[in-house]
Amino acid sequence: VGGFVCGRCRVALGVGPISPTALRAMRDFATMSLEELAGRKLARAAAEELARVLRPFVDYHLPRPLHSTAFLEEART
Repeated sequence: VGGFVCGRCRVALGVGPISPTALRAMRDFATMSLEELAGRKLARAAAEELARVLRPFVDYHLPRPLHSTAFLEEART
């Protein structure tokens, strides 16, 4: 995992489709500085979608789970 996958692999990995808005934001984020990222505002739906998509991506690529993600998720609700 680390890019886009076909429909069959998407089902096997348990990931959903990404909206054009979220895809555009991800492309923008890849080239923005931290200052630009801090000032970027997203619609709530786009932010929630990115959290849903990016959390498994980060978890997959790290050697162990981040404990702070569970804390942050709990704090959001």
